[in-house]
Amino acid sequence: MSSLVGAGSLPTIDADPEALRGAAATLRSSGGEVSAAAGRMQASWQSLGLAYDAPEVGQLVTAMLGVPTAAEAYDAALDSVAGALETYADAVEAAKAKLATLRSDVSALGSDVAAVDDGEDWGDDDGLAARNDALATEIDGLVAELDDAEAAAAAAISGIEGGRPIVSGSADAWTGTTATSSATSSADGTSGSAEAESSWGAGAEAEGRLDWGSLGSMEGSTDVFAGTKADSSASYAVGPEGLSAKAGAHAMAGGEAHAEGKVDLGGLGEMSGDADAFAGAKAGADAEAKINGTDGVELSAAATAVAGASAAAKGKYEVGPGSVGGSADAFAGAKADASAAASAGPDGISAKAGVEAFAGAKAGAKAEAEFFGISAEVGADVRAGVGVEAKAETSFTWDDVSLHLKGGGALGGGGGAELGVSFSPKEMISDIKKNFGF
Repeated sequence: MSSLVGAGSLPTIDADPEALRGAAATLRSSGGEVSAAAGRMQASWQSLGLAYDAPEVGQLVTAMLGVPTAAEAYDAALDSVAGALETYADAVEAAKAKLATLRSDVSALGSDVAAVDDGEDWGDDDGLAARNDALATEIDGLVAELDDAEAAAAAAISGIEGGRPIVSGSADAWTGTTATSSATSSADGTSGSAEAESSWGAGAEAEGRLDWGSLGSMEGSTDVFAGTKADSSASYAVGPEGLSAKAGAHAMAGGEAHAEGKVDLGGLGEMSGDADAFAGAKAGADAEAKINGTDGVELSAAATAVAGASAAAKGKYEVGPGSVGGSADAFAGAKADASAAASAGPDGISAKAGVEAFAGAKAGAKAEAEFFGISAEVGADVRAGVGVEAKAETSFTWDDVSLHLKGGGALGGGGGAELGVSFSPKEMISDIKKNFGF
């Protein structure tokens, strides 16, 4: 004899058909908007020839033709997902109607069983036993229908170009004290290095990625630390090609956090961003020298000291041979830094120098754009406090022809400005080859 079915034998259906249909409608609308925007983008790009006259204008116009195609594929994929959700919503709605009927039948059976005379077993009543067995079979059938509908929806979505998204990730956390040190030297004494690192406090880090094949991917990571840490390192090398040496030391007390992420939109480009925050005190110094017959001479040195709190964030969107980006930062406290670097060799020459001393608060923002190896950036900030800043950088090499200037000052109140232009012959040729198939 089967056990008596009751309310506890009935399945729970949490899915909401109307919510599923609403999600499907949103996906369809989003896909249509992306496709329409790509079409408008291409239409605007086609008019480039009216304002730009050059031998390569035809190739520039052609470069945008792939964007609407990718957007249409994205729209079609979202439409397929929406269809699978709507089919699943219909199945859930039908299952809920059956569940309501079963709940009523189970309640009626329970009332009839309760009416059986004391001392008699309801299972001996053929009619009650048959009703109980039939309800148990219907309940099992309803559970199977729900499982099949969910599996069918998952299979339909997995069958879309790009397949089922692959999700991966990891996380770790630690507390306590760590200390490491090492030293190495070559057998002939021509090279060697030494480094040491120590920390006390607590930290955590996590990373994750969602990959949806040709439709794109998302990934991100974050790490935080609170406590103290210090590190130092030094190395040297002497050989037929020349000599090199570098040394550095850094110390920090306080808390810091970093996060970064990237979204690949398939043929529609890529978005990326990162953010940093720090509160406490830190100081560091680095120096490096390299002399050899191949690369020429390279010299650099930098030192910095900071006490206070800071935060910074930046983002970038790239598609084809172009990109646009922006950044913002804020600082409150006191800091000082100085740096200088110079190089000269077969590939060209470059030099940069800068100094900054500031106490107070400041906030700034910067925007940049790049197209076929030609880039420009502009920035500004506002300050309250006392300080001065001046930086200059110039380069003339195969990789980079650039000029970058930055300056600012404050005595109670003030501001700063930044301007940079650059051109990379190497990158321009690479972009032309990649986008036009040369």
